[in-house]
Amino acid sequence: MDWMYAGPSSEIDRENYLTGRKVDKNFEQYNEDFKEAPSKIESLSLPVSSRCAGAVASKRTLLDLDTVRKEDPLVSIKVQEEQVRRDILENPMKMKCLRKIVMKAMRRKMKKMYKGRLTPEERMECARFFHLIDQIATGQTTGMENSSNSTQSFANEGIGSKHERRKNVRRHEEDGQNVSKPDEMARYSKRASVRSSHTGFDHSRLPKDYQKDSRHSTDSSKKRSLTSVEKERLLNEMVQNASWRKEQRDRKLTKLAAHEKDELSNEMGATSDVQRTCEICFEQLQRAEECQSLLKKCLTKAALDEMKSRKTSMNATLLDVIQSGVKNLDSGVGVYAPDAESYVVFKELFDPILEKYHQFGPNSCQPATDLGSNKLDQLCTLDPERKYIQSTRIRCARTLSGYPFNPLLTEANYLEIENKVKNALSALTEEDLRGTYYPLKGMTAEVQQTLINDHFLFKEGDRFLQAANACRFWPLGRGIFHNKDKTFLIWVNEEDHLRIISMEAGGNVRSVLDRLIRGLNALGHMLTFARDERLGWLSFCPTNLGTTVRASVHIRLPMMSARTDFKEICGKMNLQVRGIHGEHSESEGGIYDISNRRRMGLTEFDAVKEMYDGINELIKMEKDMENGS
Repeated sequence: MDWMYAGPSSEIDRENYLTGRKVDKNFEQYNEDFKEAPSKIESLSLPVSSRCAGAVASKRTLLDLDTVRKEDPLVSIKVQEEQVRRDILENPMKMKCLRKIVMKAMRRKMKKMYKGRLTPEERMECARFFHLIDQIATGQTTGMENSSNSTQSFANEGIGSKHERRKNVRRHEEDGQNVSKPDEMARYSKRASVRSSHTGFDHSRLPKDYQKDSRHSTDSSKKRSLTSVEKERLLNEMVQNASWRKEQRDRKLTKLAAHEKDELSNEMGATSDVQRTCEICFEQLQRAEECQSLLKKCLTKAALDEMKSRKTSMNATLLDVIQSGVKNLDSGVGVYAPDAESYVVFKELFDPILEKYHQFGPNSCQPATDLGSNKLDQLCTLDPERKYIQSTRIRCARTLSGYPFNPLLTEANYLEIENKVKNALSALTEEDLRGTYYPLKGMTAEVQQTLINDHFLFKEGDRFLQAANACRFWPLGRGIFHNKDKTFLIWVNEEDHLRIISMEAGGNVRSVLDRLIRGLNALGHMLTFARDERLGWLSFCPTNLGTTVRASVHIRLPMMSARTDFKEICGKMNLQVRGIHGEHSESEGGIYDISNRRRMGLTEFDAVKEMYDGINELIKMEKDMENGS
C-alpha cells in the first residue's frame, strides 16, 4: 500500500483510512509515552535501525501525563487502535491479505467507473498495471512472456463485455493453454453452463464469491494439486509468519521484564521515601513541646522502626496513619486508619492509643452487639419541661465490607458505595424511616448552608480530616438522606461510609433510640458492614471503634458550665464536652454538645445509658446550684 499514501499528506490519509477520523492533538503529542513509536508505512521496507535512528526520546513530567489522561478521554481508545494497526502492519500475512483486499476494491471501482468508456489500448494498459500490482501483492515473479498472455486475458475479462469474455474463454480452451492457476472467467463460464437436472437452476446467477467456494461448486471433487513453486511459496510464508510470531513473543517478554524491573525499582524507591518521611515526622513530634496528642505519647522509636516499612494489602503505610497528627500538633489523638487492616498491621501504635482512650487493652474483646431493643423502658424522658435540653441525638457509624476508608477510596469506589446505599435506602418501608436521598454534587451553596446551620448536613472535612486525606474528590459520592420530619438521617461518605442518625427536639431518649434500632436493622439486611471479632464495628477514627455509638444532647447549663472544673466533672462521668458545630468547635450561646466518651468495651445500649445517666446527674447539679445548695 506504500504507493497509496505517497505525498506530503500521507500521515493524514493513513490515519483517516485506518481509523475514520483524525488523531487528537494530545495523543500525537504524547504518543511515545504510551506505546512504542509506530512505524510509518513509507518506511516499512527499511531496517529497524534506520527507522529508529532519528527518534529522540522526549521525557514528560508526571503532571503532564496525568493532565493528558484526565483531559483527553480518547487516549486509551487511540492506544488500542494503534496496537491493532501495528499488529496488521508488522504481520506479513495480514499485510498480504490487506493488499489483496485493497486491490480488489480498486479494481471493482475502476470497472464501475470506466465500463464501456475505454479503448482496447487503454484497457490493455489498465490490465498490465493491475497484473503488476497482483504480482507484487502475492510475491510471484513471472516472465513477461507469460504475463503478456494473462494480461490480455485479464483486460478482456476485467473491463470488456460479456460477449468478449465468453469469446476469449472459448479461444483459450481451443488453444489448450496450460497455466498454473485456472483462469477465473473460464471457471465462471464453465460453471455458468451447468444446470441442475431437477430444478433447472442456473448456477451462473449465483454471487461470484459463492461460485468460487469449492464447497458449493458442481465439480468440487476435482481438487487441483499445488505446484512445486506454490508449495515453496506457502512454506516460505509459514516460516516467515512463525519467525514474526517468535519475534513478537520475545519482544513482549522483554518489555514485560523491563516493566516489572521498573515497578520493583519504583516501589523500593517509594518505600524508602516513606520510611525517611516517617522518621522526619517522628523527629518533628519529639521536638514539639506543645504537642500532647496520643500519637506523640504512643509512637516510640522502637515502634517506628518496626512499622515504617509495613504496608497493608491496600498499600496503606504508617505515613497515612500519622500524617494528620503531624500536621496538626494540637490534635487530641492524631491518628486515622486508612483501611480496616491498618488496626492489625500497625497494632504497635493503635493498641496503646485504644488502651489510653477507651481503657481497652490488647487482650480485651468487644462484646456482642446489643442495641437494647428490649431495654427501652429503662430510658425515661430527660428534662420533660425542656428547660435545659434542646435536642437529643444518637448516631452510629458503619463502613461497608470490602472497601477501604476515605484516604484510599477511588472515584469509582465513592460512586459504588453511594449507589449501594441509595438502593438500600429506597427499600425502606416503615413510614418514619422512608425518605429522599440528596447528593451533595449539584446541591446549591445556599441549600447546603441552611442544612448545616440546622445541624442536618455535614460540611467538608475540617483541617484534621483534610490532613488525613479524607476529603478526596469532594463532593463526589457524598450525600444526605432524611425522612419527612428530618428525625432519621444518613450521611453518605462523610468521615465514614455511613453515619446513621436519629434525632428529635427535647429529651425523649427512648424514642430516638427506638428509631435508630429499626433503621439499623433494616439496613443491616441489605448491606454488609465491616466488623472485627476483637474491635467490633470498624471506623476511620479509632475513637469511634467498637459500638461506634455517640449519644448526645444539646444542653444549656449556665451555672455548671461557668465552673472551671466543668469539663473535669464531665470526664469523671465518661462524658465528652464540645461545641454545637461538631468536634473541635466552641460553644455558642451557652449551649454545649455533651455525649458519651467511651465506645469500646461496652454494648451499644450501655453507651447510651452512660450518656443518659451522666446528663441526668448534670441536670440535678444545675438545679442544686440554682437553689443555692
